[in-house]
Amino acid sequence: MKHNELSASSPLEVQLVIEQDRVSVQNPRRARRDLPPSAGIGLRNLAERYRVVAQLGIEVVEQAESFAVRLPLLPV
Repeated sequence: MKHNELSASSPLEVQLVIEQDRVSVQNPRRARRDLPPSAGIGLRNLAERYRVVAQLGIEVVEQAESFAVRLPLLPV
């Protein structure tokens, strides 16, 4: 959410979609004008946690109008 413009009058719609063995979290891209500096660790941290805990990778899908992260569902 930190990278997207949103407000009460213009909320950001986030979709959660379960696809066979993955869950996809996706949203439209609406770049913030006042983007704060980023350390760039959010997605890297998520990917590392999946690798350590489940030996699985995540998939990041960046398109011109949308952004998605596809996460493997972990066995129970």
